[in-house]
Amino acid sequence: MTRPKLFVEERFEEYLKHECGYARSTLQVAHYALIEWQRWLRERFGITRLDVSALHLRHWMSEQSRRHAQTTVDKKTWVLRTFYAWLAGESMMECDPWQFIESPRRRPHQQSLGYVPCERTVHRLLEQPDTQFALGLRDRAILELLYASGLRAAELLSLRPHQLCLRTRAAQVMGKGGKERIVMFGEYSAQWLERYLCEARPALLQACQRTVPALFVHATASGTLNYSALQRTIRRHADAAGLPMVTAHTLRHAFATHLYQAGANLRVIQMLLGHACLQTTTIYARTSMGYLRGVIERHHPRGICYEPQPPCRAEHRRGRMPGQ
Repeated sequence: MTRPKLFVEERFEEYLKHECGYARSTLQVAHYALIEWQRWLRERFGITRLDVSALHLRHWMSEQSRRHAQTTVDKKTWVLRTFYAWLAGESMMECDPWQFIESPRRRPHQQSLGYVPCERTVHRLLEQPDTQFALGLRDRAILELLYASGLRAAELLSLRPHQLCLRTRAAQVMGKGGKERIVMFGEYSAQWLERYLCEARPALLQACQRTVPALFVHATASGTLNYSALQRTIRRHADAAGLPMVTAHTLRHAFATHLYQAGANLRVIQMLLGHACLQTTTIYARTSMGYLRGVIERHHPRGICYEPQPPCRAEHRRGRMPGQ
């Protein structure tokens, strides 16, 4: 029996939201992945999502692997696997076509951080907003907080003023899967947040003439800063700084990478990022060739920037021969 398209979509999204507890961003990924999947089936085979076999899935996987990065393919595959497992569980299909396809095992080293700006480059980005204006103050506070805390974009957008404590430089956020955690940020970020709260936020609220519960206010009639507006804001300042594609997640990567390069323990970084598994955090241990080259130049005796350090007294005493 053929079910109405919207009926199936709505029930699946309700399942992801209420039974699985996925965030809005995950629901959007699933929504657009299913739309694209239905379009692909119609154009290639003239069928609907409920008429799919393992052959169609293999054909789709082969085409996707040629056209997209592996991380993108993995996200779409996860959506389709979850969707068809749910359909079979709800008796909307006789069987799950994915059960005939073995999941590929991927090594952790296949993950890639992509572009991670160095400290100097991040500082150049942070200085781009014109803080003489309310929007510039807001943007500076956003960039400083993203880099100082490693927040995800969704976590930053869901922040409320009462979740922020400038005295302790901490914020209470709702992470992935509805898990609550505490994030820390530095003194510079706290200073810009204080200026934003005292000077810019009241002006932006007055401009949109409505009450906005979110910490960061947008200069529109609704006053709501959404994901697209946030990414456009970051991209505009990145373009002004002459940087390649930079997103909120780029600053999250920079936060973790710079912590690790400065000597922070991976367990600590895992806690600060809100990762459930340490294996996810180990990606930041794979540092760039430029950074490794710099370590050699600074710390190896034949490096051009090497500065010998005098031995401490304890080491000198241990090195002395008896009777000396």
